[in-house]
Amino acid sequence: MRGYEQTELAKQKSLSFGQFVARTLSVVTLLAGIVAILYGIGRYVDSRVAATVQTTAFINDLSRRLRPMLILDGHGSILADMGASDLFESITVTNDPGLGTDTVAMQIGIVPMQPHELPNRIVLTPKRHMPFPPLVEPLNPVQGFFDSRRGVGHQWIYEIRGGYAFLEMSNTPPVRFRIEVIQQ
Repeated sequence: MRGYEQTELAKQKSLSFGQFVARTLSVVTLLAGIVAILYGIGRYVDSRVAATVQTTAFINDLSRRLRPMLILDGHGSILADMGASDLFESITVTNDPGLGTDTVAMQIGIVPMQPHELPNRIVLTPKRHMPFPPLVEPLNPVQGFFDSRRGVGHQWIYEIRGGYAFLEMSNTPPVRFRIEVIQQ
């Protein structure tokens, strides 16, 4: 009987080994499936994010939030708005010939601008407090002194003195300015 028990025990061990191999393969297959599913989900999410980030609407919205700016001309007309107009109650441009004119001798390559060509004052009235003055830069090759100071409430006032343009610019349309809001 002893031989019969050994054969039965051997059969049970071999079945146990077979079951072990079957269970191991099942676990490995299950893990491989989970890894494949997670990889597929990751790839899907990456492709969706990449597709969304590359859209013009997303890029415009992001730039409006990170670097809001606008472009206006010397008459106060807004030529391009990249999110900054939502932050201001009003923008006033003053072209008073009696304000801020400097009589500096003509230098080689530049001429004094006529008083009506360069505004003397830009007043920005934001809707909320701006601890840093918005950056005001001329887009044309114009040189002048831009002094910023606080006004009433949240206002920022820019005084522009001594406007000079290169000779080629003396007969061009009004000067354009870029106003960029500095975010905290």
